[in-house]
Amino acid sequence: MDENLYKLNLDYLIVAQSLIFSGSEQKAMFCLGLTTEAVSLLRKMPLAQLKSLARSRINCYRG
Repeated sequence: MDENLYKLNLDYLIVAQSLIFSGSEQKAMFCLGLTTEAVSLLRKMPLAQLKSLARSRINCYRG
């Protein structure tokens, strides 16, 4: 995987999780296009799991 894409994915996931942890779930859903299921999953993910997801061949962000 391209390192830039990995970093972009990881940054997206970290921002999403930060919004969720700060109590801004609705903002995360609206601004980042997250579903309620994604919010629930991201709330539980440790950093190691975020890194693994970011490294997958799936684009985490929506353009």
